[in-house]
Amino acid sequence: MAVPKTKQRITITIHNETKQLLDELASLHEKSSYSNIVEVALIYYTTLLEKQMSAAVQENAEEKEHKN
Repeated sequence: MAVPKTKQRITITIHNETKQLLDELASLHEKSSYSNIVEVALIYYTTLLEKQMSAAVQENAEEKEHKN
């Protein structure tokens, strides 16, 4: 199967439990492939991390402001 120019093919090794979870998630969402589920999970994870990091940066800025 050809890979579109905007995508890359990767191979990963996962635990059996993770594969079972992917199977369950795929069955809940019609027309979702494993790659779609993994992409959505990565986007969600990075969004969550970004929010936490932004909050930490804001907190540090406020602490520095109160010290001065």
